Amino acid sequence: MSDLDVVIENMPVKELHSVLKYSYFKGKDRLTLGITIKKFKIEITNLRSDTIQKDLKMRDITVNSIAFKVENGKIIDKPLDPTGGINDIHYRILRTYDKKNLRDDPLRILRILRFNSVLGYQIESSTLNFMSKYANLLKEVPEERIQREISSIILGKNSANALRTMYISGILKMIIPELEICGTFLHKDKYHFGESIFEHSLRVIENCETDLDMKLSALLHDIAKPLVYGKKRPGSYIGHDIEGTEISEKILSRLKFPKNTVKNVGNIIRNHMIFYESEKVIRKLAFKYDNILFDKIIKFIKADKMATNIKWLETEAYDIYEQNSRLGEKSTILFERIRNEINGKKIMECGLNKGPWMKQIIDYLHNYILEKPSRMDDFNVKIKLERELLFNDEYSKFRYGKIKTNRIKEYFLDNKVFGLLENEKVLNIKTGIFEFNYLKKKDYELCLKENSGYHILFQQ
Repeated sequence: MSDLDVVIENMPVKELHSVLKYSYFKGKDRLTLGITIKKFKIEITNLRSDTIQKDLKMRDITVNSIAFKVENGKIIDKPLDPTGGINDIHYRILRTYDKKNLRDDPLRILRILRFNSVLGYQIESSTLNFMSKYANLLKEVPEERIQREISSIILGKNSANALRTMYISGILKMIIPELEICGTFLHKDKYHFGESIFEHSLRVIENCETDLDMKLSALLHDIAKPLVYGKKRPGSYIGHDIEGTEISEKILSRLKFPKNTVKNVGNIIRNHMIFYESEKVIRKLAFKYDNILFDKIIKFIKADKMATNIKWLETEAYDIYEQNSRLGEKSTILFERIRNEINGKKIMECGLNKGPWMKQIIDYLHNYILEKPSRMDDFNVKIKLERELLFNDEYSKFRYGKIKTNRIKEYFLDNKVFGLLENEKVLNIKTGIFEFNYLKKKDYELCLKENSGYHILFQQ
């Protein structure tokens, strides 16, 4: 038990607040007093009606409608159970005593589903009908309160069954309407045997650890499949990871999930289709994200693969996955060297200023090493940049093959460099980092006038 509800008679809770240290009012009505002791929560209210029996009949479900009379710290009578809650506990049933209890507070619909998910109690049939009937009232509930209940539901040990109930009853579409098509859209590939996207997602949820980022990712990771099906290749879902990331982030933001949760879920979904059998792909992934998020992405891939193929753990692909999943911890020293030797400071020492081009340069150099770690053995940032950024010794001195001259001006626009050389040589050169376009003086000045949003990369 993690919380306790107390009803007091003959003393308003507002007066009790002045007596109880560390107590606080819950809600704007100041009718409920809260006390938190470590993780144990106590809520104290006065009677809402003229008798305790009537109060109990107004509560969300019968198993929460049992009371004991307490005086001087002792229970002095048999339990009050006007709704049959003790019987429902025995049979593990979730039942509301009166449908008005759901209509008057529709968040209770999700609370019942939370108990269903966390405790594994079954929802009584008429109660489920009432929940479905009043599901549209959830639109009136603040998103923050819905988000807290959804988080608890999806983390419960029976979350897949609870979410399936939410879908069938029409409750889920009131909260995440984007998922509605996922229950009727059947996979048409050879790997999923015609199962719906939603059912596949529930299996992934069951395979995930009890982690909110991973469970939310499981629910939403294939949400874009119906939208991209067959667009780029007949029978394929190409691009569902990227489009699904955008849709999922919008959903979670709308439901007021913490920004870090939105970001983590987006990154898990964006990377759930990566080529995990490639060492360099996994090495880049491990370098890009912190250890915790990398671990979540890797474990999510496993949960997804197992939901598609129950014998995946017996395949050669799984052995490769296991081997590559440890690349992050094996590459700690390499990653530290890369970060120490390839950074903005080192690049600026070559004569470049700070600007939006800096990230593109750094990312290129990082990937150059990550693709083949042995390159780090004799790597020199300056020598590599001289070759890729076309200079000799310092950035102002242009060099390309036998062409040597001085840079006069350069600007950066749409990841391309436009410049003017001292000899006004007209050149178009593509390197691993940029596309360089050098123009005559009059053409350079005309180009400046016709474009906006550029950044000065170099100027003598």
